[in-house]
Amino acid sequence: MTDNGPEYAQGDRVRLLRLSDEFLSDMPEDDVAELNALIGREWTVEEWHEKLGQLEITSSLSETTTIHFVWVPPEWVERIR
Repeated sequence: MTDNGPEYAQGDRVRLLRLSDEFLSDMPEDDVAELNALIGREWTVEEWHEKLGQLEITSSLSETTTIHFVWVPPEWVERIR
């Protein structure tokens, strides 16, 4: 952890805790429902964009499903140890 917030590395595992209404506001209904279903699940950090204060995370429920990419502030996730 730094003075600017948590540091994350590629491959870190996190749990998505929430998505804001503002984040979801311009998305199609089907996408909103799908992303909301992924709250509480495990995601993988692809990149920690420290200057932007955003995490790029990915999730896939199985090898045959779509991989989801989202950028979120670190307050929306918790690290899985």
